[in-house]
Amino acid sequence: MKKIELIDNFKDIQQTVALPCYKGKEIGWLAMESLCNQEGISWNWELIICEEIHGQMLGKEFFEKYIHRLKETGCNRVLYIELVDWVPLAKKWQIIGKEASLGSKSFLLQAIDCYSSKHRLFISHHTIKAGYDWMDFTKGYFYSFPLNKLIMYDFEGMRNLSMAFKTCLAKVIPDSDKNKGVDSFLYRSFEAIKSPMIVQHISFLYEDTLDTDGFNNITNREDYYNNIKLPFVEVNKTIEDTKLPDYIKRRILNDKKEVSVLIPAYNSQEYIEECLESVDNQIYFRDNDKFEILIGVDGCQDTLDKVLFLKGTGRFRNLRIFKMPENKGTYMTLNSLLEESRYDNLVIFGSDDVMKENMVEVLASKKGDLIRPRFDLLHNSKISKSYSSGVIWVNKKVFEIAGGFQPWTIAADGDLIKRVQEFVEVKLIPDRLFYYRKHSESMTNQYSAKSELRIQMHQLSDKGIKEGSIKIERFCNAISNEY
Repeated sequence: MKKIELIDNFKDIQQTVALPCYKGKEIGWLAMESLCNQEGISWNWELIICEEIHGQMLGKEFFEKYIHRLKETGCNRVLYIELVDWVPLAKKWQIIGKEASLGSKSFLLQAIDCYSSKHRLFISHHTIKAGYDWMDFTKGYFYSFPLNKLIMYDFEGMRNLSMAFKTCLAKVIPDSDKNKGVDSFLYRSFEAIKSPMIVQHISFLYEDTLDTDGFNNITNREDYYNNIKLPFVEVNKTIEDTKLPDYIKRRILNDKKEVSVLIPAYNSQEYIEECLESVDNQIYFRDNDKFEILIGVDGCQDTLDKVLFLKGTGRFRNLRIFKMPENKGTYMTLNSLLEESRYDNLVIFGSDDVMKENMVEVLASKKGDLIRPRFDLLHNSKISKSYSSGVIWVNKKVFEIAGGFQPWTIAADGDLIKRVQEFVEVKLIPDRLFYYRKHSESMTNQYSAKSELRIQMHQLSDKGIKEGSIKIERFCNAISNEY
């Protein structure tokens, strides 16, 4: 057994989330997305993962990708326990229980193939703090991937769904080789220690929660989907009718939009590899080939040499490189890439910035013609309050109205937004989806918001809009080669 602390801040941990894994490679994202989307948490909690070494394992690297988002929800400790040999589920609960922090009060059972409601940690923790030994939910949706069918659990049994209990009970889970009926085993074990158990069954249906079948299930529930019987009932609904986040629904249904990522690049040879790695690592692009990455190299041989080398490594899918012999600036380069792009949905991104792995997935889930996310500063703890104007999701129909970007050195992104905002849906979203890199060569650093040139560009933009210049001629940077 190997114990690896991915986050090791033990200070004042009050809640433990236990996540046993087996054959989670294809479905582990579901549980992790739900934990990253928890709301209302004002205390520190920990995530303890237990997984065997096997062909369909997730591995610690998978969980490391979620660290930043977990921290944003109050997760102060992530422990990854790697087992050499397979052990039954009851044994995993026992291992995790012993590793729970001493100050933890509530212990929550999270299945790797389930999506927990955004309120689950909040409700579970407060229920246990109120004096209950055990709590669970008596209603919840179940979805079969093979059958594409939704049914509902609706039954108040001895134990039900989404269980949680006092951490002190988790510390004394007895040894067992049970791999089925484990929930009942836990309940009866606790009854033997503390009788009577103080139990809370919550009968409210949280429609943003989902248990699934079809990947790593121990229990075979196929018969329940085909011949509905207790504890399940028929529901005349589909995944689309639930209150799961839109991007989760789309991923479950594998209904993904085609996306072109446009990246103008000048003097970015130091940063472009990290940028491309962050694009390639997008959750939305996993098991999905409906995207392309277009890099426009704006008259810079060093940058061109670097991206051609990266393309030659074969690490990056669907990478198209365009050489522009003359340096004519970001916006004329973007206009050229716009003409070359194959898809209607565009992500405009900076060659020196870094995407968070859920960036495209979140943007694709939002409704809007032009979407402006927020961002974090790379290597800087300062919290930015701004919405991005240079890194955006935009549909091509916006350019049918606007024509293109102004052929300016700076501020043409803000001008585009101002020209179209009365004609298309421009949406500001609070999600911090990428890391903005500020360095000496960046235009924002060279021309601050109060710089004379930027003020002049804003004035020129306002004058053009006032005169009715919404659609402009699209000036492009000439392309000499595509690689």
